[in-house]
Amino acid sequence: MDTPPRLDALTRHLATCSVAVLVCSPSPADLWTTRDTAAAIRDKLPKGSRLRILFNGVLSHTVLSRELPDLADRIGVKALTSTISRRPMLPARGALGWQALDQAAREELFKAALEW
Repeated sequence: MDTPPRLDALTRHLATCSVAVLVCSPSPADLWTTRDTAAAIRDKLPKGSRLRILFNGVLSHTVLSRELPDLADRIGVKALTSTISRRPMLPARGALGWQALDQAAREELFKAALEW
């Protein structure tokens, strides 16, 4: 389930999660925030639940994109293998919905959804 970006709303839903996925862009500020969020919710997850990061807005074939798993490990959360690439048409998704995504973008989202 998608929750508002507020910890009070998020923690109410954690008791029923088997997997919690934190969406994070590959920027230092977002990594710090994700680290803090992970620390705040880790003890609220049921025993045996998994906590993962899905990186969003990734530029493929860059040094940073290759370092994402290591960056996730540094903040103590395993990254999903799948990432969501940065695409210029994504700002149009609010107006166009699913139709704003080309086939490659849809396949990327399906791959990420099936990973956990």
